[in-house]
Amino acid sequence: MNGAADLAYLVAALLFVAAMKAMASARTARLGVLLIAAGVLVAVLVALLGTAPPALTYVYIMAGLLIGALLGAAAALAVRMAAMPALVAVFNSLGALASALVVLAATWTASPASRTRPFAVAAGITSLIGWAVFTGSLAAFARLQGIVPGGRPILLPRRRTAALGALAGAALLIAVLGVAPAQRWPTVPLALLAAGLGVIGVLPIGGADLPAAIALLNSLAALAAAGAGVAMVNPGLIIAGALVCASGMVLAVTMCRAMNRSPAAILRAAVGGGAAGAGAGAVRPIRRWTVEDAAGVLEGASRVIIVPGYGLAAARAQHAAKELADLLAARGAQVRFAIHPAAGRMPGHMNVLLAEAQVPGELQFDLDAVNADFPDADVAVVIGANDVVNPAARTDAGSPLYGMPILDAARARTVLVVNRSDGGGFAGACNPLFGADNAAMVLGDARDVVARINGLLKRGGRAVTPSAPTAG
Repeated sequence: MNGAADLAYLVAALLFVAAMKAMASARTARLGVLLIAAGVLVAVLVALLGTAPPALTYVYIMAGLLIGALLGAAAALAVRMAAMPALVAVFNSLGALASALVVLAATWTASPASRTRPFAVAAGITSLIGWAVFTGSLAAFARLQGIVPGGRPILLPRRRTAALGALAGAALLIAVLGVAPAQRWPTVPLALLAAGLGVIGVLPIGGADLPAAIALLNSLAALAAAGAGVAMVNPGLIIAGALVCASGMVLAVTMCRAMNRSPAAILRAAVGGGAAGAGAGAVRPIRRWTVEDAAGVLEGASRVIIVPGYGLAAARAQHAAKELADLLAARGAQVRFAIHPAAGRMPGHMNVLLAEAQVPGELQFDLDAVNADFPDADVAVVIGANDVVNPAARTDAGSPLYGMPILDAARARTVLVVNRSDGGGFAGACNPLFGADNAAMVLGDARDVVARINGLLKRGGRAVTPSAPTAG
């Protein structure tokens, strides 16, 4: 059976690798999801057939699989794309919890003779990572959903002392497991310390860094799965966890570089740092436009760059934005979408959202590819975006966004902002772009506003007569 099982795990691993390759492109992403599902199915079947548990245990396992499948399908069908980052955070937490519970159960049910030193150390490290990622991901979910304040760092008192103390205590308990692997009691305080460490680690991270932190948590959840595989001597779990951990870490590092951050800087902020205040922000009056004003400006534009943000996702305005692009293109305008890596609060979220609206991939440009084109744009249409176009990231050292690369929407001839409010973004920083001489704002729900602009463009729009500036 071992030879057949090893061969099956190899097949599962090949399916995982092929899935990651397929998911690198929006056109083949669906195939990638199916390949991952097939690989997981193969690995699960091999694990079940190889362990040969009692018949009643099989009933429990199948019941768990059925319940999990139903819950997963319900979540996939019910959750809107705007809530996808929060759903990913929940899935991260559940994956990490599963790994932590597996090694906890194995530790408490295995005989003392079978709890070898390698098993005990692997179980201890997995428990540390698993419980920390579980609570940290739940904290990220709560911030993304607004259950707790999401933008500005939540600076707990004595957080540095608490974080370092929890790390030291966890390391000591893992050392105890290594010296006395037959002992089981260290797993309980280790789980408690790790759970507290996860909350302490995520709450002080600023909103601007939260997307990269979610990618890092995803990688650590996979590392916990690989650790559980080492403890349980399961090649399939080791392979799957290692692959996802490596790809997640690459994504986290890519996100950090795109935001001019580093994983170490984010972790330092989590342990004892925290971003600065919101900065000076916008103090100049903000020009208000009606949808008629906006339609008139767009009607005469030959180069338009659309900048989508989380507000577009929250309003489910991606289809209206696609229609706007089609209407402008039909008039002979060059239209492109500028995608910031942090737009949407999760890596790749905005690309998936636009793909759902059938926006071609060749019309989506990342920050480096599109920034030089903003000065030649007649209009930059900023839909529900704030932090990713905030000039304070370059000019205000007191801003929590300072140092983060932004989209140069402010350099377009006209900046049309469609936002629900003129306040600060997710990071809590005011945006001086809103009061710039070349900028105007249409307040309202993004989908409603863009749909009304589309209706006017279909009927021919009208000449723009901007309203007088008013206090922002």
